[in-house]
Amino acid sequence: MFNFAEKLFLDYLDHLGILVFPFCKYYAARPSSSLIDFKLFANCNFQGVAFDLKNKPESADKILPHLVKFCQSAKFNRLVAHFRGVGIQEIFGLACEIEFKYFSGTIVQPAV
Repeated sequence: MFNFAEKLFLDYLDHLGILVFPFCKYYAARPSSSLIDFKLFANCNFQGVAFDLKNKPESADKILPHLVKFCQSAKFNRLVAHFRGVGIQEIFGLACEIEFKYFSGTIVQPAV
């Protein structure tokens, strides 16, 4: 998982992808929350992008438009949408409906 700033350059991502790819079976980016165009990540062969709520107690009505936009952009660029830091059951349910694939956070039970 990588954290990225708002402004990205293909050269930077390409070099990072070349270095990491042979050693990682699966790698995803955690873009800035203001970034919604994930074309660079798709072009550099990232397998997914992650939305991180950091277990904050946000209201579902407030966060839903951001989740929808994030997931739509990920799907449009053939990337898997991850949701990190899920802390509220209602938001977890909405994220499942929107089709996020991987989850982590205080509300998510560990696999047995």
